[in-house]
Amino acid sequence: MPWEERGKNRYFYKKVKQPDGKWKKTYFGKGLRAEVEAMLYEKQQAQKRMQRKISKQVADAKAAQKRQEKSTFKLVDLMMAGDGYHNPDFRGWRKISKAKSKNGAKTMDDKQPNENEYDPLDVQQCIERARNGDETALPSLKEHIQKNPQILSENFDLATSTHHRWITLLSKNDFFKAQCLWNEIHHLKEKLIKEGNGTTVEKLIIDQVISTYLQIYYHEQQNMERLSYCSEVPASETKALEATFNRHMRSLCTYSAINAISAKAQIEKAVNSAMENLNLAS
Repeated sequence: MPWEERGKNRYFYKKVKQPDGKWKKTYFGKGLRAEVEAMLYEKQQAQKRMQRKISKQVADAKAAQKRQEKSTFKLVDLMMAGDGYHNPDFRGWRKISKAKSKNGAKTMDDKQPNENEYDPLDVQQCIERARNGDETALPSLKEHIQKNPQILSENFDLATSTHHRWITLLSKNDFFKAQCLWNEIHHLKEKLIKEGNGTTVEKLIIDQVISTYLQIYYHEQQNMERLSYCSEVPASETKALEATFNRHMRSLCTYSAINAISAKAQIEKAVNSAMENLNLAS
């Protein structure tokens, strides 16, 4: 403690770290100057504790967002593979080529997955088989999603938790601002869902878009606060904002691509249905 007892009196000593790494104690006595220095010291310590708390909250929010992003893109990959699409080397979603199956696709195993178990290894193998043109893997992927609806609900819960963490950081102790942010992302989510085709894959990506949107908002708010008392923003913060913006744009591009694929699939389905009805009538 900065205050040290000497007999019946207390004296204030302030420790200051020197350029060579050593600590030097400065004596301020027990008078008015000591009281002022003690108040300044307590204020500095409180600011440091608050900064450590905020840093931990930011780290937790980023970790939750990474888990959500990993879960989201795994599920999107799974569901799109079940519908016969893949995204080779992140060059865009396209139909899985049937020509690959001629080169020798793996046959399905006789053993069926347990209904109450989730085995990521088997699912990943099915995705790889689908990418290689093995159409027999598609029913297995769709069946896996139907038998394990909890993997979707877990992802949505993770997205809500991520949104909550970023809104807490943005609003601090301002509950009115927090409510405004929840209202804002609710309307944003409704708007994106309305513009899309209402598929589950789109909803997964929309939650990811909102998470990156909130993180960008947080970094921009921090930068504005820094510029109010200093002339420049740290390079690390600029890089963090750029990385978040890139992830946000990737999520938006994925949303647009899947939206277009869903619309095309609905049109093809409607055309095929109309042709079947026409053939039956003739």
